[in-house]
Formats: sequence, structure tokens, C-alpha cells
Amino acid sequence: MLGRTREEEREEIAEHIAASGTPADAAKVSYSDDAGRIPLGPARGWRGRQRKAESCELCEGDLWVESSDGVKPCTCRIRRRAQQERRQLKREGWVKGPSLNFSRPPLSSLPSEIGQSIEDFSWQCRDLSSESLLPDLWLVGSRGCGKSSVCGFLAHRLGNRAVVRHCGEMLADLRLAAAQHGESTAEEELDLLTGVPVLVLDDLDRPLLRRVPSSSLTMRESCSSYDVIRLSRILRDRSAAQLPTVVTSTCLPSVCADATLSIKSGDLIRALLSLISGGADPIEDFPGYTEATLRGAMADLATGARVLDLDQEQEFRVAA
Repeated sequence: MLGRTREEEREEIAEHIAASGTPADAAKVSYSDDAGRIPLGPARGWRGRQRKAESCELCEGDLWVESSDGVKPCTCRIRRRAQQERRQLKREGWVKGPSLNFSRPPLSSLPSEIGQSIEDFSWQCRDLSSESLLPDLWLVGSRGCGKSSVCGFLAHRLGNRAVVRHCGEMLADLRLAAAQHGESTAEEELDLLTGVPVLVLDDLDRPLLRRVPSSSLTMRESCSSYDVIRLSRILRDRSAAQLPTVVTSTCLPSVCADATLSIKSGDLIRALLSLISGGADPIEDFPGYTEATLRGAMADLATGARVLDLDQEQEFRVAA
């Protein structure tokens, strides 16, 4: 009971012992008010509990808050969900990432017309027996508008009918395959990317190498001439085979080729350091035909593509 004194508790213990009886050799009960053993440190797992309490000032890591209407989920749940999705997409975990739909963030922030267009496109791609030609999709929008989330949605919806890749990772893997196993291995991977029913390329204008490079002088933010040739071949061959392709970019299709062909300052410094140290040029000189090939391939893609602007909430077409 609450409110009992220490003496009352001890009397109750003594009455219980007297009523139940004790053996003759039982030790005499003794009490001490002295402090017991001093703990050597905080309880186990205190660091995790501290991080959890400091994660949110409102719910202190419980993810639920009490209000006048009852217990409701805290706003930090949405923030943690968005962080998890960004981590999955940054690791290119398109299929292993969280399931996405247009009824909850981040896809729910997109205009309803664009969401409906993407869903219609995914349903048409699932009907492989249809003889109707599907137009290509070109998603344009600023960083954080949901382009990568749309790629994740298509990866979940289409499954093995589609290959979803980040443009920089795809080019880096092809470059690594050619260096380790020969150009024939890169050719086989190019044939797979060309013949897949649906190909989704994220960040066509920003070919960033997101995984840790093996060398400090490796290109990380620019295309080499071989990368340009391989990318042009993928786009050109898929257009000739009339297979649908989905690409995303932060700039308009008319200037996407300039952004892809541009050499970033960091890679230019790495190339100069490599030449000074006696190594090979990681960028190589851009021959005129490689630039013309990529511009032509992107122009053909933009001509027949359905361009969706995720920022201005409207659909438009860009002529070549």
C-alpha cells in the first residue's frame, strides 16, 4: 500500500514470518539503512535511450504524442520515413527500398495529373501483349521534387519488366566491367540494357559516381568519351527498337546534352594531377563525333517523349 512507513513495513514482514513459521536454524532477520553497492556505470543501453530521447523534442523518440483528440503520430515519423527512403534510393536500392504510392509522401506532393499519367504508363508497360507503342517519359524537376521516388515507384510496380538505374552508377559499372573483364563484358551488359522492356535512368544530366571510387584520381562527376558512346548507343538502339525509356533530369531536354557533356572542375583537377604524375588521362579528349552522337540521341528521345514538369505542375513538349 502507498503511504506506509518503513516501520510499518517491517512489522508486516515480522508478522508474516511469525505466522508462517521459520526453521530453527534460520538466520535472524536484520535490516540496514546503509547504502548498498554503488553501480559502476549507467544502465546498459543508456546511449541508445539518450539518442532516442534527443531525436525529437516533441515526442522524445516515442513517435506518438498526446493531444486533446487522443494519441496521434508525431510529425517526426514522416521525417524519419523520408530519411529512410532517401538512404535506400542513394544506395540504388530501388526494389529493396520502401514501397511507394501516390497516396502518401513523398509522391503525394506531386500534382494529381502527373501521378495519374505515371500510373497509366506503368499499367500500360505491364501489358506486354499490347501492340500499341508507348511513348518515352522525360521527367524534369529540381532536386527534391520526387524524381527518384518516381523511379522507385516504377521499380516496384514493373518488377522484372524494368531495369532502374542511376545514370552515373550505370556508366561507372560499365567502365569497371570493361577495365576488369574486357570490353566484351561491357558489350553484354549493354545488350541487356538495350533489350529490357522498360529502362529507367535517373539523373541523366548529373552522372555522379555515388559509390566510393578505388582511386583518388577516378572521375566522379563527369563522363568520359567511352561513357558518352555507351550512353548514346543505349538511347539510340532503344529508340530504334521502339522500347519505352524513362529518364529524369534537373534541366530541360534542350540543354540536357550540354549538362551531361560538361566536365566538372573537380574532375579536371584530378585529370591534371594524373597527367603530372605520369598516369593516364581519366577524362580523355572528346572527339567531335561523340558529342554529336549524344546530342542526336537525346534530341530523338526528346522528340518522341512525353515531357512532364514536376515543378510547374503542367505537361509540355520540347521540340528537338
